Amino acid sequence: MKKEDKVLDVLTRAHFLEDVLQLWNHQSPESEAETNLLEMLVKLESLVDTYATNGIPQSILIDSLRDFRYRTSRYNNEKGGVGLSKHDMHWLHDFLNFRLFDLGSLRYQIFPFDRTYIEREGMDSLPLTQEQKSRFQDGDVYLNIHIMKGADLSPIAIEASLQQARDFFSKYFPELNIKGFITRTWLIYSKMSYLLPSESNIVKFGHRFEIIQEAPIRYQILERVYGTQDLEVIAQMPKKTSLQRNILNNLENVGVSFGYIPF
Repeated sequence: MKKEDKVLDVLTRAHFLEDVLQLWNHQSPESEAETNLLEMLVKLESLVDTYATNGIPQSILIDSLRDFRYRTSRYNNEKGGVGLSKHDMHWLHDFLNFRLFDLGSLRYQIFPFDRTYIEREGMDSLPLTQEQKSRFQDGDVYLNIHIMKGADLSPIAIEASLQQARDFFSKYFPELNIKGFITRTWLIYSKMSYLLPSESNIVKFGHRFEIIQEAPIRYQILERVYGTQDLEVIAQMPKKTSLQRNILNNLENVGVSFGYIPF
């Protein structure tokens, strides 16, 4: 089977749009966005071979293509054609460079620790203490957890995903000496119990983490839950979930946490 056919097979199994398959077949982009997408598909060609060389089941590659497929579908819905934006290309970098994997309900990024990614600046600032910097040293390898929209956060699903990640990375990346799992998100903020009942899957998910540091950063939860930071616009929106209904009355209880789970 030719390399081109391997890519086509993977794209078909991952349910990409027919236009994406045709772009790969013809390889004659007619716009910058199509050129961007074709560049990513060429990198996917190498990734297919990397999975095979390392003996990793192709089913994991198919699962891990969800974000790639989502971004091509979103481009099609918004622009009415096939392609990718430069922004989307940036977010696909780790996946196409064999550093990001969907395992069960969570996504895991091989992450040599970089405190500037955790601390950041401005309204997103989450400064670490000197003791925390000593504990989490730059260059030590962690698995950075990404939570996809609509992910199953039930305790059973999360436990299964974490165990799958432990097994997967121990088998295929034994040389990494992984220190643990980390994440930086509003979902595990310690005051989420003010917004949701204790039996909520989100609250239970947050309780799995040792909270290392947190800050009352609210823009992230507003963008994720409402799609905007404009409080006046949010006030006029219909509120379909208890989380949507409770945030506006509890803005002092929203924020972002940096959390850790042992490997």
